[in-house]
Amino acid sequence: MACVLDVANEDIVELIVVKDETFFAPSLCPDGIYEIDGKYEIWYYNQKRLPPLSVRQFGYDAIPMCYGPVAQKEMEQTGVARLQSINTLSLRGQGVFVAIIDSGINYEDASFRNPDGTTRIFSLWDQTADGQGKNIGQQGNLGWVGNVGQQNSAGQGVGSSRSSAELCYGRIYDRDQINEALFSGTPREYVPQRDEYGHGTFVASVACGSRDEVANFVGAAPESDLLVVKLKPAKKNLREFYGIPDSAVCYAETDIMAAVSYVNQIANREKKPMVILMSLGTSSGNHSGSGPLNGYLDTLALQIGRVIVAATGNEAAARRHYYGESLSIAWPERVEINVEADMKTLCLELWSTAPTEMSVAIQSPTGERYPAKNELESKDGEFEYVLEATTVRIARRFVGRSRRDQLVFIRFSNIVRGIWTIFVYPVGYATGNFHSWLPMTSMTEAEVYFLASNPNTTLTGPSDALNLITVGGFDGQNQGLYYASGRGYDANFSVKPDIVAPAVDIMGKNQFGIFETRSGTSGAAAICAGACAQILEWSINDGKDPGANSVDVKNRLIRGAVREENIAYPNPELGYGFLNVYDSIRIR
Repeated sequence: MACVLDVANEDIVELIVVKDETFFAPSLCPDGIYEIDGKYEIWYYNQKRLPPLSVRQFGYDAIPMCYGPVAQKEMEQTGVARLQSINTLSLRGQGVFVAIIDSGINYEDASFRNPDGTTRIFSLWDQTADGQGKNIGQQGNLGWVGNVGQQNSAGQGVGSSRSSAELCYGRIYDRDQINEALFSGTPREYVPQRDEYGHGTFVASVACGSRDEVANFVGAAPESDLLVVKLKPAKKNLREFYGIPDSAVCYAETDIMAAVSYVNQIANREKKPMVILMSLGTSSGNHSGSGPLNGYLDTLALQIGRVIVAATGNEAAARRHYYGESLSIAWPERVEINVEADMKTLCLELWSTAPTEMSVAIQSPTGERYPAKNELESKDGEFEYVLEATTVRIARRFVGRSRRDQLVFIRFSNIVRGIWTIFVYPVGYATGNFHSWLPMTSMTEAEVYFLASNPNTTLTGPSDALNLITVGGFDGQNQGLYYASGRGYDANFSVKPDIVAPAVDIMGKNQFGIFETRSGTSGAAAICAGACAQILEWSINDGKDPGANSVDVKNRLIRGAVREENIAYPNPELGYGFLNVYDSIRIR
């Protein structure tokens, strides 16, 4: 069947539709649909058919967030090596999938091959490929629904009828194809996928790299099978909307959701347990576990044999979180932001917990202030700052189906350097607290930070999702907290992180096959993901706890965690303590 829509094309815009009893969706009929496990759909449009992206036009959850990599001796500290070496256990991840959804993988490297030279990669989906050869539509109807194809005279969709259609979206390579490439002498001619950035290769080697006797290296689950998705970069329309520079590595929420759906369907088909490593992050969202990707992962984490591990990110020291403790009608909260250099676009989010409602006024470095104090209303607005030639658009929305927290989404166009001040007022008499987050450090053109920042609640999404195993980082040399490790609690005061693992000078392979050390919570999460593969092997494959899911494994890790006597647990920095997977299995 011929392809009818190339969704990787830059002219195609993606929106997220959450299906529930009310089934709220854009009125304009899409050109194509990708279904995510019955609850979520990705609707694809030709860009010419849509107005420019805006929260006012499409709502907040419909516009995909952008996620970036959260980073750049440990096995003995965490109990992983001990479980590998005990003859009666010998837990190395056998019979367990480890899913790496990231920048790709150096599939030729020995870290991902068996002793006989064959690959340990069961399936590799390269979202960036041109679609020549196998694609998703040829892999057993893994999600693609086709296009609705029906519109009325006003261009609105009528009904939910869908036609069968194949949509081009990268290329999938199975184990046989990768082995054929490896033994061909010219593997890149057969499987041209490569990891240009190296983050995916690094975390994969830490989580489940094969033993290297010369380098005295082994991953946490060296006999697991890999499911790999190389994410395609976020499109230009999303980068422009959020103000993300071209140099930043980032991926669209829609592509991550499609990747998770794909690996889950492979694991279901093969009837094998699976650990999904989420070493990507975003500072967008209310940091209380809501949003499409978080909701999808939270639901998936409750399935038997599914464990999802997420890194807290490295934003604690970035000064990009502000916490307002009490709004007052008489005295507005002054939120001061230092912009180090002129930027084309900067997005800022303020979130209050229902029923608190906020209104804002913004003052430029030269003192222009809009709206005026006597004109403050809880509505959208667009303001031109004449002296700075800056445009500010303010959109207010109540987000979420259960709590309806308020979001004030502020988008600066052509923002100039200097101190910008946001005055935050309560609307009515329901006053309370609020949070504000700037984008992750890699997602802005120049340095920007709050003058009065708060290091707590700096964990990045999706690590704020309730049922995921959220991993922060510590320094294995001195047992101290890794200074940049994203901190909890989440905005609902739920305990996050759940646990911490080594995050400083972690050894792994780069995209060129060379061992190097990196620091960051990606490495911590990768170690924990490998440890979880060991637990799944013991729990499900060995029959010790055949109903285990993410919550069960999380509780087991918490019970086995190492805790120091002079520290109260849980806490926003270390969660419930230091990873010790050996005790997690030993303590019943």
